[in-house]
Amino acid sequence: MSWKRIIGALKGQYRLVTFDFRNHGKTTTSRSTSLESFLTDAEVMMDKVASDRPILVGWSLGADLAVWYAASHPGRVAGLFLIDGALPVNLVSDPDDVRRRQKLPGSKVSVPDETRRCGERAVNSLRVCI
Repeated sequence: MSWKRIIGALKGQYRLVTFDFRNHGKTTTSRSTSLESFLTDAEVMMDKVASDRPILVGWSLGADLAVWYAASHPGRVAGLFLIDGALPVNLVSDPDDVRRRQKLPGSKVSVPDETRRCGERAVNSLRVCI
């Protein structure tokens, strides 16, 4: 699956705003590539173009940054849709934590069957929607 396919599937149903983080995609080269600099970029973008309380969609590094942004600005985000981010907990080997997260208001945590079957090697295929 590619990012363009996801955008294509959502286009028309939602107002989409996308941007490349520094040193990614079509951006210019930057010396600063810290998490803090990426978060600052996201804050600037959100201030300029975001709706009142958007749902953030993030893939890979974007998923991690969406979580950090939402944690820093809980009132500004309606929800998160995260794909292949680096999660702070192993959802495959810690089922108790999965159950706790599933009980959070508005939380939907999904571990695909193929992920359960493959165990640790398949952690990268996790899909989590919080």
